[in-house]
Amino acid sequence: MSIIGSILNVLRFNKKNWKAVVLCLMAATVFWFFNSLNKTYTTILAFPIEFQYDQETFIPVENLPREVKMNVTGMGWSLLRRSAGVKVPSLLMPLERPTDVKKVVGSSLPIVFASQLPDLQINFVATDTLHIDIEPIDGRWLKLMMPDLSKNIRDGYGMASNVTLTPDSVFVQGPRRIVQGLPHPYPVVYDRNNIDENQEGTALVQFKHQQLVGEPQQVSISFSVDKLVELKDSAKVALINMPARVRPAISIDQIHFTVLLPESSIHTSYTKESITAILDFKQTQAGKSRIAPIITGIPPFSKIIRVDTVEVSY
Repeated sequence: MSIIGSILNVLRFNKKNWKAVVLCLMAATVFWFFNSLNKTYTTILAFPIEFQYDQETFIPVENLPREVKMNVTGMGWSLLRRSAGVKVPSLLMPLERPTDVKKVVGSSLPIVFASQLPDLQINFVATDTLHIDIEPIDGRWLKLMMPDLSKNIRDGYGMASNVTLTPDSVFVQGPRRIVQGLPHPYPVVYDRNNIDENQEGTALVQFKHQQLVGEPQQVSISFSVDKLVELKDSAKVALINMPARVRPAISIDQIHFTVLLPESSIHTSYTKESITAILDFKQTQAGKSRIAPIITGIPPFSKIIRVDTVEVSY
């Protein structure tokens, strides 16, 4: 019992003793920590890198590598500062001919970075290869156009005029290879759907590649939309590309057709006298042939949805 009592007496501290013990532990921890930082260690660290080139003349096609991992040996203080990122300058990678360099092998980097890390010894580079894609900065004007809007327009309606874009062109700048590969004319983006009335709005000029910059970024857009109506009519026949010294036998002089057209055009631009059904003999052979007539003279933004075929013989 005396032994147990002695142990309990040792463990029986008052508040002042507990404070002293805590302070001692903290002091011992700090001493151990600082003592450990004065030793040499080997580890793998990620170092920020910066590529040096004429940024007014060249631009990366994709984001350049931002770091390189290396196995290094050094004092604990140096390694702690590097791993914590405290006032750590980026390692500089000069590129004299940036368009010629497509990759940098990791094994070639120690000689470049050794002088920039005087407090560390580079053992090897853990990053295998740095991939680089840099192009000269280039710019060009692109004519703008509106892609097919048929999916944006409400069923039963259709275009009744051409699309007007103001301004009608954009100046784009970026990596030469990307800029020169852009389609011309370039499509704008108009995100309205179920359109059933005339439009006055804004279309966006967007580029998928992050390094492309265009001006303007949006343009004004306007176009007319009308209800579509179905009209049945007939047209006089005209013959083209007939073989020499041949008089084909045709039993009809009028071709019946059905056209889908903007309602307003029925009274403004649709005239029966201007419509012709053309029979083109270029695809026929001697004997009997069936030709699908080509209907011309219908108003703009109209569509032939049905037409009678004609049997001819010669």
